[in-house]
Amino acid sequence: MNFKRNCLVTLSVLLLSGCVDLSPVNPIKTTSNISESVDDSKVNVMEDHQQSTTKKQQLQQLIAKRFEALDKVSMNLAVSTTINDQLYKVKEKTEELYEEGQLKGYLVTNQIEQNSHELEEQIYYTGEEYYYRFNSNSWQNLSGDTKSTILYISLMKYLFEGSDEWQLDESENNVMVKRKIEDEQLLTIAPQLFSLPMMLSKNAQIEMDAQYRVDTENGDITYIVMNMVINDLDSQYKVKIESNINSKAEFENWQIDTNQTVSLETSQKEQQQLIAEANPYQVINYLETYRDDQTKTTLIMGNYLNGEPYSLIEGVLKEQSLTNVSFWKANRQYQEIEGNVEIQEVKQSNRYAQFVQRLDEQYDLLEQLEATEESTFITLREFFEQDYEQFSSTLTELDKEVFNQDNKVYGIDYLINKETYQLMGVILWSADAITAEVGATITLNFDNFNVYNPSLLMDQVSDQILEMINE
Repeated sequence: MNFKRNCLVTLSVLLLSGCVDLSPVNPIKTTSNISESVDDSKVNVMEDHQQSTTKKQQLQQLIAKRFEALDKVSMNLAVSTTINDQLYKVKEKTEELYEEGQLKGYLVTNQIEQNSHELEEQIYYTGEEYYYRFNSNSWQNLSGDTKSTILYISLMKYLFEGSDEWQLDESENNVMVKRKIEDEQLLTIAPQLFSLPMMLSKNAQIEMDAQYRVDTENGDITYIVMNMVINDLDSQYKVKIESNINSKAEFENWQIDTNQTVSLETSQKEQQQLIAEANPYQVINYLETYRDDQTKTTLIMGNYLNGEPYSLIEGVLKEQSLTNVSFWKANRQYQEIEGNVEIQEVKQSNRYAQFVQRLDEQYDLLEQLEATEESTFITLREFFEQDYEQFSSTLTELDKEVFNQDNKVYGIDYLINKETYQLMGVILWSADAITAEVGATITLNFDNFNVYNPSLLMDQVSDQILEMINE
């Protein structure tokens, strides 16, 4: 019997979403009206700092008046984040619509680079709904502003809100406003508001300063630079944000069909190349892995840098809730059990990156299975016959507990999205060598690529675990 063709493994991908309640910081809600923030700031200045100069008050009023008159704004930003001596760079271009100080929509394009690997992503806000895509894939509707991005209104928040002092450095036709940000609320929301690529806890210690170049003739802010030094969970990070602002921007109103499916140019490319290009695992800094071994479904919410695990939150899904939550960082897994935090030395891997690489390496040996017209997947099968040793080299220690070696054949099915060529899942399986009856299976589903700011997830980690790491 030819198992490569006739072993019928009747398996399907679990479609799980919306399992965890993530509550993002919304820049529109937190900074919905700059003029209100300006008024509050001006009152605080008058009441708390009697020596404030008239020039400073006039400058505040000039900036606020100009902001309320804005129609379209565009920014070009360079954001660099240093993480363990690795540099994570983003070049961001924004197109933003305003009306009387209210944000009405935006289209943001980010060019992300890490260790010479690149990814382009876009975030689109219609005024009501949020959408995300990367590398020109189909648009994905987000459940709220889970993928916040740096906007002009966000940067203005750090100029006007809080009670931190302004320091003015004047030159011809310009004033440089300098602020050391010490307001606790502004510091707390910065990791989410500025979409930093690493998981940060609520206990992160942040030092932050900002400089704004203001045109004194019209109140335009033309240049902003921010610096952050962050200490959290035994790690230090440095962030620099530079932005050039065009408050007289001209761009066409967007005509984006978010329901249109992606149409890749495939005529000049082999399928193997399309799959490789559609899965840039080195610059995907967040993804979810759902692991189903027929007894339970485990969710791993992973923060990855350069394709390697950086911080992971893992739990068992029960009735749309995450239970038995553990946190992994620096080869240590922390789990709270009956009020006590237990620590294990555990090496983690990026299963998505693992199977993207294996698929490419083994591509010439894979068989493409026949599919119906209705199928949304291309299925590529790697068949090991009865070579358990080779098959087990793809497994974790936990995976190995599911499979046995009693007269079995083994295989891996790679599930590729027909339209985008993304690897959406793999199925690890065994079958009886004589009857072809399916035995054990493990299904891994990969989902929600880059659609969350990683710091949003840290509310899933208990205070006891965070305290243990900081000891």
